[in-house]
Amino acid sequence: MTSKGPVKMTRSELYSALMDSEEEEYYKELKQEEEELFNKKGRSKLQDLSNSFGSENTYNASDGDEDDDDEDDTFEGTLRMLEKKKKKIEEEKIPELKRRQSPTPELKKEPEVIEDFIRNFLSKKGLEESLRIFNDELYEKKQKGELDESSDAVPDVYTQLQRVEEELHFCKKQLEQQKQLSENIVQKFEKLRRVKDHHKMNHMQTVQTRDQLRKELERMKNHCAKYEPFIAELTNKYDKVFKEKTLVCLERDRLVNRVTELENIIRQQNGEPSSLNNTANNEMEKVKKTKTIKKTKKKDSVLPPEKKNPWKEKKIARTVAETFQLSQNYESHSMAISGIAVHSKKPIVATASDDGTWKAWSLPSSKVIMSGEGHSDWVSGIDFHPFGTHLATSGGDCLIKLWDFTTASCSLTFDDHTLPVWDCQFHYSGDFLVSCSMDQTVKLFDIRSERCVTTFRGHKDSVNSVVCIPFTNTLLTASADKTLSLWDMRADSKNLCVQTYYGHKNSCNYVTINLQGDTMASTDCDGLVLVWDLRTQKIRNQFNISDVPTSANKCAFDPSGKVLAVACADTSIRLFCPDGIKEDEQSKPNYTIGELKGNKEAVQVVKFDSEGKFVVSGSDDGMLCLFNN
Repeated sequence: MTSKGPVKMTRSELYSALMDSEEEEYYKELKQEEEELFNKKGRSKLQDLSNSFGSENTYNASDGDEDDDDEDDTFEGTLRMLEKKKKKIEEEKIPELKRRQSPTPELKKEPEVIEDFIRNFLSKKGLEESLRIFNDELYEKKQKGELDESSDAVPDVYTQLQRVEEELHFCKKQLEQQKQLSENIVQKFEKLRRVKDHHKMNHMQTVQTRDQLRKELERMKNHCAKYEPFIAELTNKYDKVFKEKTLVCLERDRLVNRVTELENIIRQQNGEPSSLNNTANNEMEKVKKTKTIKKTKKKDSVLPPEKKNPWKEKKIARTVAETFQLSQNYESHSMAISGIAVHSKKPIVATASDDGTWKAWSLPSSKVIMSGEGHSDWVSGIDFHPFGTHLATSGGDCLIKLWDFTTASCSLTFDDHTLPVWDCQFHYSGDFLVSCSMDQTVKLFDIRSERCVTTFRGHKDSVNSVVCIPFTNTLLTASADKTLSLWDMRADSKNLCVQTYYGHKNSCNYVTINLQGDTMASTDCDGLVLVWDLRTQKIRNQFNISDVPTSANKCAFDPSGKVLAVACADTSIRLFCPDGIKEDEQSKPNYTIGELKGNKEAVQVVKFDSEGKFVVSGSDDGMLCLFNN
C-alpha cells in the first residue's frame, strides 16, 4: 500500500518553483509596459500623419532627411525602439534578479507531525513489524475517511526533551574529554614537580660542594702563605751556608797547600826526597776505597718463593661493623691525615699527615708512643714492617724513609724518585719495600743492599697506590690513567705487567686486597667502588657511594674479607658487603650494610685492626676517629 500523505518537495524543487514564479511576474510586467508604450507612440504617429496630409505637397532637396526620419516613424521603427527599451530594462533588472536568486538560507525547525514522530520512534527502536502494521492501519483509516485529515504536531515538551537529551549526551562526551585532558595535565605536573625536586636537590648538593671547595681553597691559601716566609728564610740560610762552605773549602785547600810546602821544605833540609802525593788527597782516597769495599760487601736480597696463604684456611667471622659507634675522636695532627698503618700484632696505629710528621698511637688509650720529623714536605704513605720493628714513610719531598724503633731514628733514606711519592708498602718477607710516585713509576727497594733493584714502568699518569699481594711476589697498582695493573716482581720476568684492569672512568685513588689474596677493591674520584675477583680477572660487584659524584678516597677489608669500608669525601664511611647479606632465603641480598659518621670533614683514610674489633679513620681536619662496639 502506497502512502497518500501530504506531498513533500525537496529544497531544489521548491527553489526552482519560486524562480519560475518570479520570472513569470517579471515578463508580465515587461509586456504591460510594451503595450502602454506602443499605444502612446501609435497615437502620436497617427496624429502626425494626418497633419502631413493637409500640408502642401511640395518637394525640395532639403526634405531628404525628413523623409528618412519619416521612415523611422513608421510602425517597424516603433517596434525596434520597443526592443531597445526592453533590452535596457532587462539590463537594469539583472542585478536585482541575481540578488533575488541568492536568498540567505534559513533553517526553521517545525514540530514533527505526530504520525512522523511515531514512525521515527518505531524505526529508531527497530520495531519494523509494528511500523508496518501502524502504516497499514493508518492509511486504511484515512482512505475510509474515519480519521481527521488535520495533522497534529508533537507537543513542544517532547521536542525540548529530545533536544535536552542530545545536549546532555554532548556535555557528557565533552566532560569525558576534559577529564582525560585534566588527568594528562596532572601527570605532566607530577612529572615536572619530580624533575624540579631532583634538580633542586642537585643544586643544593652542588652549592654545598662549592662551599666545601671554597673553604678548602682558603685553607690551602692560608697554609701556603704560612710557608712562604719559612721558604724564604730557608733559602737565605742555604745561600749563606753555601757561601760559607765555599770559603771553608778555599781556606782548607790553601792550608793544605801551605802544609805541603812546609813539609817539602823540612824534608829538603833533612836531606829526604819530597813527597809527590798530597797527604790530604791520600786520606780522601783511603776513605773512598773503604766506602767502596763496604758497599760491595752488601749483596742484594733474593725474593723468597711464594708461600701458601694461611689466611685462606682460617674461618674468620664477619665483622659486624654496622653496629660500630664512635667511641673516641681527638686531634692528632695540625693538618689532614693522609695515611694510617695498623700494627699486625699490637694495638698500635701510626698516622701520616700533611704537616710533615708521623705519629704512633696506642689504642684505646690514645697516647702518643713515638713521633718522627724528617720529611721536608707532607707525608703521604706509611706502613709497618711485617715484624713490627721498623716503619716506612713516603712524602712530597720525593723521599722514602725507614725508621728504626729501637734507635728511634731514621735508619735509611731512598731518593730514587724524581717526583712526590704517594704510597709505600713492605713485602711480606720484610726484605723489600715498594713505592709509587707521581713520576709514573713503581720502584722495588732492597733494604739489605740499600738500593733500588727494579723500576716498573707502564702507567701513563701518576701512580697513586701500590699494594703487595700477601705471600706472593706480585703487586697491584692504581693510577690516574684510570687503570689497575698487576706486576711480577721477580727479576727474570723483566718487569712484566701481567694484567691490566679496565673499569674506572676517572682517576683511581686507591687499591687494596683482602688477607686471603683472592679479592681486591679499587676506588676513584667519581665515587665508584669496584670489587674484583683475582681468580677470574673480572668485576665481582660495584657500588656507588652516593647519587651525587663524591670522591671515594681509600678503602679497607676486614680480616674476614667480607666487609669493605670506604672513606668518602662527604665526611662518612660507607660499609659494603661484596657477597651480600640475605635476611632470609627468598629475599634479595643487601650489599650496603651501614654507614659510620663522626668525622666533620672529608675522610681520607680508613683501616680495620688485625682482629676486626675496631675501625680507625683520619680526615682533613687532622682528627683521628675510633669506632667500635
